[in-house]
Amino acid sequence: MFCSNCGHNNQSNSNFCTECGKGLIENTLSTSNQYASPPPLNSQTNSADDLLNTFVGDKYYGYYREKWFKGRTPSLDKKKGFEIYSFNLAGFFLGFVWLCYRKMYGMAFLLAALLPAFDITMMHVKGFEGYSSFDNLLYGLLWLFLTGFLGNYFYLTHSIKKINKIKILSSDPNIIKQQLSAQGGTSLAGGLGIGFLITLMII
Repeated sequence: MFCSNCGHNNQSNSNFCTECGKGLIENTLSTSNQYASPPPLNSQTNSADDLLNTFVGDKYYGYYREKWFKGRTPSLDKKKGFEIYSFNLAGFFLGFVWLCYRKMYGMAFLLAALLPAFDITMMHVKGFEGYSSFDNLLYGLLWLFLTGFLGNYFYLTHSIKKINKIKILSSDPNIIKQQLSAQGGTSLAGGLGIGFLITLMII
C-alpha cells in the first residue's frame, strides 16, 4: 500500500512505511491504477514522486512515471536503476523540437552540433560521390533513434539534474516547488522558436 506521508509503495502486510517509518493505514488506491493518479502526499514532502510530478507536470502520472520506472519505486538515485530504453512518440516525430518543448535546450543544441558534424565527416571520408542515399537515410534514422528511443532517458536525467540542483540551493519545500514549476514543465515558444533556430543552424 502507498504511504500517506511520503507516497512510498509498501507491501500490503506492512505496518510501517519502509521509506519514512510512518504507520500505515489501508487506502483505496489499488495496484491496478497505481500509475493512473498520484498517491496522497503531504504538501511538505520531498519524495521523488512529488518532486518529479511538480517538475514534469500533467504528463508525469499516466505516462513518464511508468516509462521511467516500470513498476519500481520512483527514485532520484541513479544507482537504484530505471528504464533506459522506452519509446517516445513525440520525440520520434519532432526530434529536437520536442527536446526544446521539454526545455532540454542544452541537449538539443548538442545533438544539432554533433550529428551534422558526423554527417560532414562521413561525406569527407566517403567523398561527395560516395555519399549515397543510404547514408542520408542512416543519418535521419540516427536522429529518430536518439530522440525517439532515448528521449525518455534524456528527459529523466535532465529532470533529476535540475531537481538536485534546486534542492541544493534551497531547503524550503515551497521555494523548491516554485522553482521546479518554473524550470520544468513545457514551453511551446521554446519548442517552436528554438527548434526553428536549430533547423536554420543545421541547414
